[in-house]
Amino acid sequence: MKNFCFICNIEKQKFDRETEEGFEFHQKNDHDVWQYLNFIIHLKAIDPCDLNGTESYILELFEMDDIKWFPMQQSQRLIIEK
Repeated sequence: MKNFCFICNIEKQKFDRETEEGFEFHQKNDHDVWQYLNFIIHLKAIDPCDLNGTESYILELFEMDDIKWFPMQQSQRLIIEK
């Protein structure tokens, strides 16, 4: 976790080279692991009838151990900086 973002799996050097804010900022603000965990807890705690379409889809994927809803090799910060 020191050299790669746990969420998007992009290496630290890429953020340090291509963004003004750097890797630590990205991990704390863009892909904070705790925010993802809180979102999953929210999905599990809420009545399924109250979930919107996106939430239902992500919960279904999560329950099938499918991580394709994670932004693998993607970061909005890298797109904006270019």
